[in-house]
Amino acid sequence: MKIEFLNCSHGPRYQPLGDSIERELRLIKSSNAEIAVNVCFEQRHFEGVDPKLAKLALVLERLESADLSHGDWIVWVDSDVSIVDKGMDPLTLLPSNKELVFSSDKFGICTGVFGAKKSQWTLGVFKAVVLLGQTDRERSKEFDLFDYRAEQFVFRALLRYFPDVRAHCHVFDESVVQNRMSNYAPKAWMFHFWMGGRSASEILRKKQALSENEWSCEAFWEAGRYDLQTSKDIAHVAKKIGIEAKRLAFLVGLSEDFEKSPIRSLGLDESDRLIRISNLGDEAFQLFGDAMIARQWLSTQLPSLNDNEPIDLCVSATGYDQAIDALEKTTRKGPRKDALKGS
Repeated sequence: MKIEFLNCSHGPRYQPLGDSIERELRLIKSSNAEIAVNVCFEQRHFEGVDPKLAKLALVLERLESADLSHGDWIVWVDSDVSIVDKGMDPLTLLPSNKELVFSSDKFGICTGVFGAKKSQWTLGVFKAVVLLGQTDRERSKEFDLFDYRAEQFVFRALLRYFPDVRAHCHVFDESVVQNRMSNYAPKAWMFHFWMGGRSASEILRKKQALSENEWSCEAFWEAGRYDLQTSKDIAHVAKKIGIEAKRLAFLVGLSEDFEKSPIRSLGLDESDRLIRISNLGDEAFQLFGDAMIARQWLSTQLPSLNDNEPIDLCVSATGYDQAIDALEKTTRKGPRKDALKGS
């Protein structure tokens, strides 16, 4: 049996991350499977396929050219992932009776790390996924495709509405591939940094620090924590989510005259608050698919949140969870233009 690890990291910004994950992947061993690593550094364009689905189109291309008779696997690993247990045999994580496996996070399946068995069934599913990902935006709500171009939503729709597809899939809990919102798992295989809007150099520093230390609760927390600068990052996040920088500074816990102060690293609590606010903004933009509506939702008093604005709740982890729950319920109600009604 052969396990092919696949990644694509094109452009000068991402190539260092691709180099990093390639080095890590080449250290993986298996007692009963041949390991191959295929990292692409060229930007691929697939005719008729949205660029956001290029990852799935690349896997589909590999499936179409593969021998599908041996039960081999393709395992996709994003560039913003680090392997924390290089001694783990990946074959133990690939059930012989399943044909698709996914990592997961707080929001459901995650395609940052996933496996696809080289089979006729999987080939057919990937053809369908790439096609479904081209759903007309106006019709995408019928399939809960809040962002019809995002592979995670496409797969979630397939697993939700097609039980036969779901029966062929396995979803790992967050103890296998950790992220900064997971509960620490001592026997994790990988850590997903969730790059988001962060720089490749910042992720590289985190990956380097993680590789130099044994996996532990302390290493887990350090991997998920980002040191943000005050005036620079407060202003950046404020502009992104559409509020005044002074108000965001107040929510984070800084004085209103922070812009006059020298740039410094935020404290632990301040950093956590800013990360939660930024994350909530990212999730709102992704789920609504419309920046204007997302910003309006973030600053709207919602009955479901006791007339609080979602952004105000991010001062605590519990409040952030409540805002995320409200966001998910809101975006399930109907078309984006009606997303704020009755919330």
